[in-house]
This record gives sequence, C-alpha cells and structure tokens, in this order.
Amino acid sequence: MPWMRSWFGGTPQAEVQEAMLELAVLTLLAAERWDEVARDRLGRALARPPFAGPTWAEVEAVASRLADEAPLFTEARDRVEAKLRAHAHAEAAIALAARLVGDQAADADFLLADVAERLEVELPDARPPLPGFERARFDDPGDPDDLPFETALGLAESGERRLLMHKLVATRHVLARLGAWARVAELGRRLPHEGLVLRADAVLESDRGRHLCRFLAPGEALHATERRVLPSLVASLRPDERWLLAHGQPLSPVDETFLATLPEDTTEIIEL
Repeated sequence: MPWMRSWFGGTPQAEVQEAMLELAVLTLLAAERWDEVARDRLGRALARPPFAGPTWAEVEAVASRLADEAPLFTEARDRVEAKLRAHAHAEAAIALAARLVGDQAADADFLLADVAERLEVELPDARPPLPGFERARFDDPGDPDDLPFETALGLAESGERRLLMHKLVATRHVLARLGAWARVAELGRRLPHEGLVLRADAVLESDRGRHLCRFLAPGEALHATERRVLPSLVASLRPDERWLLAHGQPLSPVDETFLATLPEDTTEIIEL
C-alpha cells in the first residue's frame, strides 16, 4: 500500500498496520456494516496510534479491493494471518476488529474466529464498541428545528451542550488569531443553499474580511450533507468572504480527505 511505504518505508511496522487495517475492513464487510457508524468507528481508530498516514480515499480503496473477495475473503484471511504471525500483533488486531462490529454479527464472528484460531489467540469476551465521531444536531442541514444559537444552547442536553459550548470557546480562539480588530457579527447564522440550510457557527469580521466559521470539537465530524453541499456554497462566497473551519483532534479521516479538496483561496482550515 503506498501510504504504508511512504510513511514507514516498507518496515515490519508497516506490514502490521496494513494487516490490522485489512482485517478491520474485511470484518466490517463480512458483517455488512460499511455504514456511517462503522466508518466513524474505523476512522476514529485510524486517527490514533498505532495507525498513521492513510487518507480515507486509501481506506476506501482497500474496502473496494476487499469487496471483490467477498463473501469468503479466503485470500485476505491468508494475507492477514501471514503478516500477523510474522510480527506478533495478532491479539491487538483481533481485538480492534471485534470492537468495530460488537457482538451482533455472526458472519463476522465466523471470520474472526477462523483467523484467531489460526493465530492461536482467543476472541475477546467483552467487546465495548469503539468510539466514533459526534455530530451536533444544531449543524445538521436536515434538522427541522430553526433555533437561534442561544435557544439551542439553553435546550441542549449534555452531549449536544458540550459541542455547542465548544463553539463559544473556539470563537474566542479564532478572534484572537484574526487580530485586534476582529469582532463577532453573529452566532449560528443560517445559510440557505440548494434547498438546505447550513450553519455558520459564527460569523466573524476582521480587517481580513468576513469569515463564515464552522467549529469542530475534538471527536466531532461534519454531517455528510454538509460535505455534499459545502463545495458549491464555498464557490458562491463574495470576494470579501471566506469559509473557515477550526477543529480539534482527532479529525475524522473522512473530513480530512474532504477538506483537502476545498479551494485554498476561499477556505481556511486551522487546528485549535
């Protein structure tokens, strides 16, 4: 895989990571769970050690290649077994794959049990699901509620409230970066576009122009609809406007791949 060679130079560590990724993806495919929840869990796992380097486009390429080996994944299982046996990371790889699907996937269990038996390790009894990425309802273009930011914050329960409170903290940080003349023009601006309503978490004005800001807390991701519509929204901005995204870590690999496609002259991506 190119990203393994470029980041790790074809080392044993690279082979271990490739095998772990391959086992994780084929387990999800065997469980027929290549959905947003599963991709979020996998993306969150890939954003942390021991993984480093793969873009989501490369992960999708792995999934596409493995899908051609369904439903038995015989050759994939042989590859994974050989690499993990050579480098002694079988237990960690099996545990990662098991936690991606939980305990409700018989087909995946059969596949994992076979690989585990070959490698002489046991499937874990407890399989707490891996954490995925959160998304604020306030930013969902499909949310029927049309609430001002202050009202949404007052009504929010704990998870949503944490994401909304982060927007206030992020606003202060970005204001400081924009300079002494920066000010808040509005919080939670509605942005009607292509029959949907996106949100600018904050509209900030400075001597550099007008910034339509979107803030992602650590472990938060964009909505799929936002990714679909944002390119045309960004293309429609006035010359004095920019779309600014400020994010914490880990950033979703799906979002990272998407953000790299936005034009640099009208967008700004910063890490808080």
